[in-house]
Formats: sequence, structure tokens, C-alpha cells
Amino acid sequence: MPEPGGRHLLAHSFARIPVHVVFSTKARRNLIPQNKLQELFAYIIGIGRNKNIPLLAVGGMPTWDMTYPEVISKIKANSSRFIRETNRDFA
Repeated sequence: MPEPGGRHLLAHSFARIPVHVVFSTKARRNLIPQNKLQELFAYIIGIGRNKNIPLLAVGGMPTWDMTYPEVISKIKANSSRFIRETNRDFA
């Protein structure tokens, strides 16, 4: 719809796209003391709050013995197996 002066107003839309962020220490070395993890997570939550960045979850994992492609492959294979076993339409 044209505005006075001939300018057109565009409809504005808002999208919220969740992003999963993973970062680690250099060479994935176990450098952060266990007794400091909760304090570190609380600090990260504070950064999000102070910068108006909504955080769904903050946490950590010990070093994994699998790569992310291996993890994704295991989840995909087992969820597909579940669907096949519980629903004949997908067999």
C-alpha cells in the first residue's frame, strides 16, 4: 500500500531460527576443571541475558569417543529402525 509521497510499505515478518552451537577447547583437551563448569555455564547464561540473546540450553559434555557424523548416523539408523518396527506402512 503506497504511503504519502509514493513510498511503498513492506510487510515485516519475524523469524526465530534456533541454532545449535558447539565449541570446544583447543584440540578438545580437557582443560576446564569440573568444579568450574557450573560457574562457566552460569556466566554464559548471563552473557545471553545481558545481550538479549535467548538461550534454550547451556551445558557441556565430556569428550566424546565418537565424531558428530557417527552420532548423526547412529541416531538416523536407530530412529529409522524404530519407525519400521512400529509402523508397517514404512516397512
